[in-house]
Amino acid sequence: MAEAIRFCAIPHWFNEEIIAWLRGEGLKPSRRSREILAALTELPFVGPYRERGWAYHENVRDLLLRRWRQEDGKEFKKLSGWAAGYFVHKLGEKEAPLGRLRAAVRRVWGKVEMPTGYLREEYQRERMYHLLAADPGQGFKLFRRMFRRAHKFYHLNTCALLLQWAGEQRAYLSADDRLWLRFHQGQLAQASAQCPEALMKFEGLRKEEMLLSLEGTLANDLGLLYQAKGEWERAIACYERSLALKEKVGDEYGMAPTFHDLGLMYQYKGDLDKAIEYHERSLAIVEKIGDEVGMSCIFNSLGDVYQAKEEWERSVACYERSLALKEKVGDEHEMVGTLNNLADVYQAKGEWERAIACYERSLTIREKVGDEHGMAFSYNNIADLHQDQGRLQEAVPLFQKSVEILEQIGDQYHAKIGRKNLAKAKQELEAKKGQI
Repeated sequence: MAEAIRFCAIPHWFNEEIIAWLRGEGLKPSRRSREILAALTELPFVGPYRERGWAYHENVRDLLLRRWRQEDGKEFKKLSGWAAGYFVHKLGEKEAPLGRLRAAVRRVWGKVEMPTGYLREEYQRERMYHLLAADPGQGFKLFRRMFRRAHKFYHLNTCALLLQWAGEQRAYLSADDRLWLRFHQGQLAQASAQCPEALMKFEGLRKEEMLLSLEGTLANDLGLLYQAKGEWERAIACYERSLALKEKVGDEYGMAPTFHDLGLMYQYKGDLDKAIEYHERSLAIVEKIGDEVGMSCIFNSLGDVYQAKEEWERSVACYERSLALKEKVGDEHEMVGTLNNLADVYQAKGEWERAIACYERSLTIREKVGDEHGMAFSYNNIADLHQDQGRLQEAVPLFQKSVEILEQIGDQYHAKIGRKNLAKAKQELEAKKGQI
């Protein structure tokens, strides 16, 4: 029992299957593993954990882990590696192709249910956590891949948790990895709109000796910060330094987002031809490597520039390319923005029905994903177009729906604007009825 108490401190939570795995029994618990679990659940510092199993009180677990790591670091790393292996198997991942792994596991233990959704994400985080303890170098590589993905999709709570767990292993990381950790902390602050804190972390890092790859990435994110502050010349200088560093280390793929950021910078400055030049240089790279997500983003930006130049056909062509790519990769959230951009162009061209069709498609997506705020704006946009065309009977109920949603979710600022739009549409409708 003393041994079981110690090795069950390794995972954040445990059940009879995890106990069996850490005892070397594989995924099929023995009678003894079940007896150990039953005994552990009687301990005063053990409680249920999210329908997954059981867990120690956090203070007890921290104490056990610290003492174990100090007294027998080799054994601690070994069991941490086993714990990482457990979640590798639960995820259905291994060096062998997934199909072969599933078949092998099925032959031994029967049908295997692979986790999906949130549970899969939790298993991936657990795998990273234990790998950080067993092999800090490999674990940190996995941390960085997972952090980049969470950051890309703006999953800030996941970013914070990943940073917390990686930070717990900070003393065991290499000097270069500790610098990357500080950089990612700055990225989270930046994404959380804590710009002064992000700037402090990034500027502090600039004083350190670091890998050229980190220096180039840091310069790019500093450019984003200065861009947000409206310091455009400093932002451009950072982007250009980032490009030079990435070119020096042969990071062609890393140059693509910096070219895109420079294009956006010149777009904000009104130098539209230069913006197109940089967007196209970025596009050439992502097309070369087949990055459809990157391509969709750049086509959208090119559509914005051509819209600003009032080159409507080119703008429509770029937005449609962007939309097709976003639909292909299943990025419905980003499809909404491109559909709204298309609607703006069709409205500028006087193609009202096409504009309404785009807004209605955008509304359908927002309804599907439960974006109430976005739904309110979609109803308002469609109502605006009907009102402009004199179709007040269609406009009034749509304005009404927009206001109802905004009031329900507590957005009083936009609800006030919506009520004014509704009142104006009702007034025009009454006047029109009076004329008849």
